[in-house]
Amino acid sequence: MHRLIVPGLFEPPDSGALPQTPLLDHLVARGEMLREVPVGYEQLLAGCFGIDAGQADVPAGALLANFHSRHVEGQWACVAPVHLHVDRDRLLLSPVDPATVDSSRIVGLLNDHFREDGMQFHAPPEGPWLLELETPFVVTTRSIDDVAGRSLDPFMPAGVDAGKLQALMNECQMLLHADGRAGVVNSLWFWGFGGLPPVPGKPLESVCNSLLCKSFVRACDADSAPADASVFVTDSCLEGRRYGDMQRWISGLAETEQRLRELLELRGTQLYLQSDNGFAVRYRSSMRFRFWQSRNFAKLVQSQASHE
Repeated sequence: MHRLIVPGLFEPPDSGALPQTPLLDHLVARGEMLREVPVGYEQLLAGCFGIDAGQADVPAGALLANFHSRHVEGQWACVAPVHLHVDRDRLLLSPVDPATVDSSRIVGLLNDHFREDGMQFHAPPEGPWLLELETPFVVTTRSIDDVAGRSLDPFMPAGVDAGKLQALMNECQMLLHADGRAGVVNSLWFWGFGGLPPVPGKPLESVCNSLLCKSFVRACDADSAPADASVFVTDSCLEGRRYGDMQRWISGLAETEQRLRELLELRGTQLYLQSDNGFAVRYRSSMRFRFWQSRNFAKLVQSQASHE
């Protein structure tokens, strides 16, 4: 079986500007449409590598640090620069692309302030910023993509050290405000706490246009048992949704169509396409004869947008 994980696929920034998608149209029209309980992108990806995080964080920070060849010991977390703004009686969070801000200067400011607290911030060349901790936080957090564009209240940290993490977030806000040179960045969002985990499984084949997927692959070792399915992962649609960037979303769509083109040419194809909003499509080669079904990808996306 071939598993495709494309978070953000059914939630473009502009549902009225969709390009032609002949292969996704075929998949949606002929395949079996499923509506599942939404599962976050990081949890979906962890499952491909044999990790069931349950209610705990997927340790994305340590995985990404390991990918960037950091000396990975202890606990790490992901850090996103964000802009908080008030909408009536709600506090909303908008992610800020790290590539659009002076990451080295902001991270330097944070390190000057928090170094004596056993915390060190890092700004790798791609992906989110990272936090290295001498003293672990016992917390459960939500990914930046869970909270992006939403009210903060339902997504605040939980666990023994939730208050400690909220205090850190508040201190970062005051520091950025006092400095006055961080532009639109007025706060930070933290998630993905944990140490580098053992990776018990690995896909039969991995085609990854995703930094986190590449990080899982790098963390595999001789004890990681191969599964019987291949996996394709792209996070370009997710990033397009996160930053409201339609062109970035379209690039993820093109990557997905290209992979579908390769897979649909194989004999006896079995596909399982998943997104993080609970939409999934199950497809087998024999389903190509279901001519009576008239769904297409654009109509599915637009119907989803009309119900939001």
